Amino acid sequence: AYRKALANPKMPKQNAAVAYRGLASGLLKLKEYPAALDACRKAIDVDGGYSPPHLLAAMTLSRMGRHSEAVDALDIYIGLGTRMQPVGARVLEHEADLEFALALKGDCLLTLGRRDEAEAAFHEAIRRQPDAPEGHLGMGRIHSLRGAHREAVAAFEKAKTLFKELPRGHLALAESHAAQHQWVKALDTLGPFLE
Repeated sequence: AYRKALANPKMPKQNAAVAYRGLASGLLKLKEYPAALDACRKAIDVDGGYSPPHLLAAMTLSRMGRHSEAVDALDIYIGLGTRMQPVGARVLEHEADLEFALALKGDCLLTLGRRDEAEAAFHEAIRRQPDAPEGHLGMGRIHSLRGAHREAVAAFEKAKTLFKELPRGHLALAESHAAQHQWVKALDTLGPFLE
């Protein structure tokens, strides 16, 4: 449907950007990463001020293992999202998901070995939205890497409480319990992950 709509040469540029974003989203779900990235870039070429394609591009780049480029796309998305809140969000019917973007940026930075920057991104995600699990999950990973397993458990527990369907949270929490030789807790926590 999106490709058919995009074939219309009279489509306004804002509509084309939205259509390319929709196409990119569908392709991302199908794990067709190069095509999804291409659709994101076309949406950005049509309307660079429209923030969702930047987030989709970052998600795609991250899944492709291109974390440095993903961080760059996230910085653009966060910058656009910060400027458009809250009036622009109502007009464009899109509310920037800055907390998710910050947590994804933290994940990418952590993968790149930039732990201090990752920690700052996770802290900012939590500061902006204390009830979003992704920031807590990221902080759990930071604590775990430092060997601060009690703090890691607390962060993973918080993430698990906020989003019960977070499989990575269950696995990370189980690993933190195991690092403290709390085998029963580790096995209990793994149950939902294995289901």
